[in-house]
Amino acid sequence: MSSAGKKMHDKMQEVAGKVKETAGKATGNEHLRAKGTAEKAQAQVKQAQARQTAHRSKGAITGKTKDKKGS
Repeated sequence: MSSAGKKMHDKMQEVAGKVKETAGKATGNEHLRAKGTAEKAQAQVKQAQARQTAHRSKGAITGKTKDKKGS
């Protein structure tokens, strides 16, 4: 899957989780609310990891990483 495709998939998972969470709250279905919350959180973690990886990759390409000291 391409980077853009992966981003879209993760965002769609987050949105689906939010929908389930909201539907669970509206109907009083605690299981659905919890499942939605978990899906949303999982997608947010994936997105944060992707941002961190992209930031590290960009630093490696430009030579501006935190690991580099004094040079």
